[in-house]
Amino acid sequence: MSGYAKGGMTDAQMITLAVAILAVFGGTLFNNSRIGDMGKRFDDVNKHIGDKFALLSLQMKHMEDNIMRIVGDHESRIQGLEGKAKPS
Repeated sequence: MSGYAKGGMTDAQMITLAVAILAVFGGTLFNNSRIGDMGKRFDDVNKHIGDKFALLSLQMKHMEDNIMRIVGDHESRIQGLEGKAKPS
């Protein structure tokens, strides 16, 4: 207690305080590096979403082409049937 009476700190108290401060700074730096990694993660997610939309667009184009082919085939069949139904 004589350290407190003079207003100073003992060596053990200074070491304890220094370790606590270093632990806080170390934790701050570690969390900051993880926050930096979040930017990379967001970029990866955006790229993944973009890839999925590109694939979806390609699949929809393929479906549209199939539908248009089928509709064209039906139209030609209908025109053929209408041509047979008319008396010549």
